[in-house]
Formats: sequence, C-alpha cells, structure tokens
Amino acid sequence: MSLDAFEARLQFIKLLKTLNASQASIVKVVSFAIKYGPRCGEDLWTCVVDEVDKASLNARINILYFLDGLIEASSQVEGVPYIGLIENSLPALVEKVVPNTSKGYINLKSTRDILRSWATQRLLNPTIVQEVLDSLDAQTFTGGSGTPAQGGDDETLAAVAAGPGGGSEGTPGSNGSKRKRESMKRSDVLLRIEEDRERQKRLREKRWILPIPAPGSEVNPADVEFDLMWDALEVAPGLDDDDRERMRHDLAAAGLARDQRAHVY
Repeated sequence: MSLDAFEARLQFIKLLKTLNASQASIVKVVSFAIKYGPRCGEDLWTCVVDEVDKASLNARINILYFLDGLIEASSQVEGVPYIGLIENSLPALVEKVVPNTSKGYINLKSTRDILRSWATQRLLNPTIVQEVLDSLDAQTFTGGSGTPAQGGDDETLAAVAAGPGGGSEGTPGSNGSKRKRESMKRSDVLLRIEEDRERQKRLREKRWILPIPAPGSEVNPADVEFDLMWDALEVAPGLDDDDRERMRHDLAAAGLARDQRAHVY
C-alpha cells in the first residue's frame, strides 16, 4: 500500500527512532527512503535532520551510518534527491554527531572512518568530505576539566560510563546525583562497543567493493580502485625512496604527464 506524503513522513520518523547498528535495520530504513524519495524525498530528509537534533549520541552515529547505505543506494537510482541534500547538510550533521565536547569524542573514530570511506568511494563530493574531516581534526574535545579527551573509542566509553570522578560511587548529595545523571549504564557501554565493532566489520567488508556509477555519473571505478590500493600502500611499512623512484621510472616509461603521477611526487 502506497502512503501519501504525510503518512510517509510519520512512518519514516518511527523507523528512524527504532534504527540501530544492525544491517537489517539500516536496510529497512534505506529501502523506505528510496521508495518514497522521488515523491517526498525532501520531506523525509527534514525528518532526518530533526531526529539528529533530538537523538542521543549513540542514535546519531546510527543515523550517520544509515546515511552511508542511503548514499550507496541513491547512487544507483535516479530521481531521489538525497546525495545533494546530504552534501549541503554534511558539516552541520557531523557537528551534531561529533560535538566538540568530551562526550562527543566517543563518536569521533566511527565518524572519521565513514567520512574517509565516502571520500574514497567518491559517492559524495570529496572536497566537501575533506573539509568536514579537517574540521574534526581542529576540534579539541575538552570537558569540564579543560583537558582533551584521550584514548580510543573503548577507553573513552569506559571513562564516560564511569562519569566524573572515575569509577567511584561518590558521596551522597548533589555531587553523587550529578554523577549518576552524567554517567552511562554499563549495559549501554557494552552495547555501544558491540555496535562499533559491527560498523567496523561492515566498513572492512565493503572497502574493496567498487561503486556502481549511476547513468551519467563522473565516478571512474578505476580511479577509486587506485585510491584504495594507494591508501593500503601508505599504511606501515609504507613506501621508501627506492619504491618511489621505481614508480617514477615506470610512469615516465608509460608516457604519463607529471600531473597524472602527482601521488608519487
């Protein structure tokens, strides 16, 4: 049964509120958005923006990874407006997903990973994505103590779970109540760690899947494949001077112009 625009909006809001890190949940919301995208895509997009404003940090990172599926699906169909809408809203969305606070730090790694994936796959404008990545690098993530957050995602989650003052129970009164309000439940922390592992697993699985360009798309799968291979090479142990010299020689022998071999210089 087809829904009118108002009914579609209400149903989409319900789906967003129940969204989690599982692939089945993401696919369900993406399928709905694609189905009603040609008719009321902009209305559905306002639901996403509104939900990001209202949701918890855990829910916001789930929405960001839902956008990953939405971008991929939108690149393979015509008549849906989501890619342009996401590009226009990306800086503001990421600012909400990774606020410049000590607690916002828990979403940093997962957000960086998905942004780098979008830049490499070239499903979004790489310049826009890189600008957002640069803005994340400029954040300090200071908390009430004025010191930057440290450690990886798991360590940061543990610190948030403990709340101010570490893992102590605190003293009775207002300070103890404040600790209880600001801390995360242990069960929530464990769930979040498991969800982060699920997200990382999916990113690793799709790393070598080249995008299928939509009709008229300027994305060249060969360029994407080169960037993926180059990124892998730059991971330790990396390239030394001899490797680069051999690459310059091979590229010159192939008759490539200097601007076509900028990676090597």
